[in-house]
Amino acid sequence: PVDPRVHFAAAMTHTTRPLTIYSAAYLDEQLRQAAFCFCRRRDFVSMDGLAKTLKVANCFDAYLVDFAPSHKALPQALLQWLPPDTKGKYSKVLKTHGKSIRIAVRKEEKWRQFAGLYHPLEIPQANLKGFFNKPKSK
Repeated sequence: PVDPRVHFAAAMTHTTRPLTIYSAAYLDEQLRQAAFCFCRRRDFVSMDGLAKTLKVANCFDAYLVDFAPSHKALPQALLQWLPPDTKGKYSKVLKTHGKSIRIAVRKEEKWRQFAGLYHPLEIPQANLKGFFNKPKSK
């Protein structure tokens, strides 16, 4: 099975500067941060408790099987990728409205309009020290 966080990482390449270099040593943390960065953006994931509607980016529809077994299961599945500041709010709405939450998929995302909205990932630069250095020739 595909790790759904890969979709977040791929999508965030359009909105994150500088471009993130993924490394095996930090991959789990980098994918976790990509998921949080993606899901904290209201233009990609937002909940309207009054309308009982979860609005999501089209990647959740296109690759649904990587995120959840069905659209009805998606709101609960999304909780694991929400940053702590929004997770509580979403949990409360899910508890109140449960399976009556409607999913609205944003079909047309124009990545170029988001190109200037950068959300840097927080990987310590010290961890990349020497990464770009060429080996010395003997």
